[in-house]
Amino acid sequence: MKFVSIGSDPELFLADASDEIVSAVRKVGGSKKNPKELRVPGFFVQEDNVLVEFNIPPQESKEGFIGAITNGKRLVEEIIPANHSLKIKSSHHLHPRHLKSAQARAFGCDPDVCAWTGEVSVSDNSPTTLRTTGGHVYIGYEGVSKELNFKIAKACDIVLGVPSMILDSDTERRELYGKAGAFRHKPFGLEYRTLSSFWIANPELIGWVYDGTQLALRMVEEGVIDKLTKEEIEAVQFAINYNNVDCRNFILNRFHIELP
Repeated sequence: MKFVSIGSDPELFLADASDEIVSAVRKVGGSKKNPKELRVPGFFVQEDNVLVEFNIPPQESKEGFIGAITNGKRLVEEIIPANHSLKIKSSHHLHPRHLKSAQARAFGCDPDVCAWTGEVSVSDNSPTTLRTTGGHVYIGYEGVSKELNFKIAKACDIVLGVPSMILDSDTERRELYGKAGAFRHKPFGLEYRTLSSFWIANPELIGWVYDGTQLALRMVEEGVIDKLTKEEIEAVQFAINYNNVDCRNFILNRFHIELP
C-alpha cells in the first residue's frame, strides 16, 4: 500500500469587529456545489452552514501539507469582510439571531461510517445553537479498497483521534460530530472525519497530522490493526466518544503514541 496524497477541507468560525462569532452566510461566497476559487489556483472557499470552509490541493509531502494549510488560511483571510477575523474553535453556541437563515439551519453532510461498528450515522438537523468545525483528513493511497479504508480509519483513531483528546480541549463537538472511527469512502482512499479543525492552528500540529497519517498506514501494512485485542478496540472508542482518561492513557502507552 503506497501513500499517494493527503488533503483537507478545514472549517473555521467567523468573528466580527466586536469579536463575536457570527454567521458567514453571504459574507464569503461559494457553496458545496460551486466553491469559490481563491487567488491561488487549487484553493477554494465556501460557506458551509454558518462556517467558512476552505479546500487545499492534495499534497504529497509534509512540507507541502504544512504550506498548503498555512497558505489556505492566509488566502481566506484576504477575502473575508473588513474588520472580521477567522476563529479556530471546535464548537461554539451562536446567538439565535445569527441562525435565522435557511442556510444556517441546514446540515447537508453525507452520512459517516464508523470503522469499528460499520454503522452509518446521519447528520442531526435538530434546532440547536451549537455549531462545530471539522478538520477532516483526505488520505489517498494505491490499491484502494473498502476493507483497507476501515483499517486505516481505525489506525487514525489510535494515532490521531485518541491523542486529540488531550490536544483539543473541546467536549461539546462530539454531541453532533467526531465520534470514534468516523470516515467516508472515497475513490482515492478515505476521508477521516473524527478530528475538529484545532490542528490547523500552527505548523507543528499540521505536521503532526501528516506524520500520524503516515504512521496509520504503516500500522495497517504491518498488521497491527489486524491484531487489536477486544480491550484495545473498546478503549479507543471509549477514549474518543466519552473522553475517558483511563482509556486514553492506556492506548497512548500501549502504542507508544507521542504528542507534538
